[in-house]
Amino acid sequence: MKPALDDIFLPYGWTAASFREDRIEFRREDERLALVAEPTDESPSMPELCASQLWQLRCEQRVGEAKSGMTLGCVATMDTAVETLLTYTRRINGIAEAEGDIPVGRVVELLDTEPTGDHHDRWGRNPSNHLDTRPPL
Repeated sequence: MKPALDDIFLPYGWTAASFREDRIEFRREDERLALVAEPTDESPSMPELCASQLWQLRCEQRVGEAKSGMTLGCVATMDTAVETLLTYTRRINGIAEAEGDIPVGRVVELLDTEPTGDHHDRWGRNPSNHLDTRPPL
């Protein structure tokens, strides 16, 4: 079942560019950065643990006609894909706020690093708890 777009509250500066059964795309309002989830045909390494199709998550950067990106991982359900993309939107907003005027390429680089400082996830955990606070992949 597809989650309702009306139930999703995107952080400031983000829009839902696409929200279909085969593609979810949250895009920054400046349209230079997008987070995308699409079903993938890749089989999981342990198919007995995953009966459904996986969703591949990636971050895409656009400059003019050029586009590049990086894979963020895979999740098992559309709901988890939406939740994980929302986590990344908040993380990107946090990076942009902490770094000030930062190039898009640098934001993409920082996505792959551990959060620093007093970052808390929605369960109140932080790096000092020695628990992984990166989005689930």
